[in-house]
Amino acid sequence: MMKSLVSGINDFFATSYHIKSNAIFIFSRLLSSALAILSYVLFVGLFQHQIVEAELLGFGIVMLFAVIALLPLQEFLILRLKNRFLSEYLAEDAGFSRVAHRKLDLQSLIRHIFPDMVKMSGSQEGKLGILDTRSGFVVYNYSYGRQRKIRTRLTLESNHPLFAFLEKRKRMISIGETLEHHDVNSVFVSLGVNYIIPFYFREKLFGFLAVTNCRRMDSLNLMARKAALAIHNYLLSVTVVDHIKYRKEFEFADKIQDLILNNDPPRLENIELNLVNRDPSILLEFFQIRGKYYFVGTGLSLSHKGSGLVLSYLLGVLFSRFLTDSLSGVMQMFNLISDTLLKISYRDEYCLVAGVISPVEQKVELAYSGRGIQIRFVDEVQVIEERSKMDFDLKQGDLQVKLKNCTVLEIRKKA
Repeated sequence: MMKSLVSGINDFFATSYHIKSNAIFIFSRLLSSALAILSYVLFVGLFQHQIVEAELLGFGIVMLFAVIALLPLQEFLILRLKNRFLSEYLAEDAGFSRVAHRKLDLQSLIRHIFPDMVKMSGSQEGKLGILDTRSGFVVYNYSYGRQRKIRTRLTLESNHPLFAFLEKRKRMISIGETLEHHDVNSVFVSLGVNYIIPFYFREKLFGFLAVTNCRRMDSLNLMARKAALAIHNYLLSVTVVDHIKYRKEFEFADKIQDLILNNDPPRLENIELNLVNRDPSILLEFFQIRGKYYFVGTGLSLSHKGSGLVLSYLLGVLFSRFLTDSLSGVMQMFNLISDTLLKISYRDEYCLVAGVISPVEQKVELAYSGRGIQIRFVDEVQVIEERSKMDFDLKQGDLQVKLKNCTVLEIRKKA
């Protein structure tokens, strides 16, 4: 009997938050009542000899004064006192909640909502798990009396059995419910808690509160929904920032890609080079070394914007090698492109052709590989393997190079 009575009293005054809230309410009411009585006494004392029935008139004037001035002042005083001594995120009056709504973000959740939820639960310490799209759930620790806004060593992966367990129930779980689930129970033991309250928003788990005691479940569930919304808004803002960053990077890639595509072929004495199509996903570049003209054609299967970054890197690698005069043949240039794509972990399909043009001999040496590539004389089809190296004599006819089944280059002998 005595134990249930003590428990009922503890539930009524669950935490210091409720004690302070009740004290602010009583103080503001007593102060406004005292001001009303003092105003009535002063009015009657000043005008009881000058005005007939001064008591009745004074009562009416004080009532009007209380409605017009004292009640708004009383609400303003409550708002200021709660803002000074309490967390605005746990206030129940509408005006105070509107102030809190504008400040509800991730930092407010860690610094203000989290400690107040721990106090409201009646626990001495608690853990806060926040969803991080990169590393799973990051856990913060709070001890009553002094707040430690530090990351604990524990980071839970998103595929941990605990979150599958919460997904099935979508409510608070206690350590007693996990005795048959050792993976989930081990999390309770490692955190040193007895209850875990999930933060759900639109059927998705965004975090959790882990505490040793659990009181005021209605208020805690309300704050759990607010916390989920705060984490959701934070992750959404991070996504927007990432999109803006990627959009700027793609704008730079487009500019670089335009410079690549605007490259004109060299003018040779006995040979004419025609760029037939300019595909954004195909790199075609020419170099001159020791009287010979080298060219590289690379076709990627990436999108328009994604290909610009890869092709720009390949072009930089080629220029650096040619400037140092460290390339001496078609196969070396061919292998350089293949090794570079392998180095950057490019796993998609691509077609590659590397060649050297000898204007005096009017010959072309080519090395090529990949699907969607075709090397042929204009008047006849030359059957090739997926990876091959061949020599072509332009005296036999004009040469045509296709990448990704698209004609990109024609090499003609001048009349």
